[in-house]
Amino acid sequence: MKLYLVSGWATKTTVWESVMDVLPNRLEIECVDWSDAVEGELGRKIEGSTDRCIVAGWSLGGQIALMEAAENPERLAGLFLVSSMTCLVKGQGRPGVHMET
Repeated sequence: MKLYLVSGWATKTTVWESVMDVLPNRLEIECVDWSDAVEGELGRKIEGSTDRCIVAGWSLGGQIALMEAAENPERLAGLFLVSSMTCLVKGQGRPGVHMET
């Protein structure tokens, strides 16, 4: 099974190095930089796969992973969000977020 590890804001894929040391060998692991994922690289990888995959995201990478899970639920076997937040800036129209004016 393929595992995609998505880096977070102001980090590179190296943020996952210590995690990769303890992951099982039976997983095929690929790190994806958050900036590439924002440009659609993660979505293309998920959609192009013949098997279901697991996606883990760190910080902003978690938001990206969650978005991909919402867009491709049938392609994901698992989703892990690490230190992810709902948004980086205030904004109107975010589902589930009540904004006082």
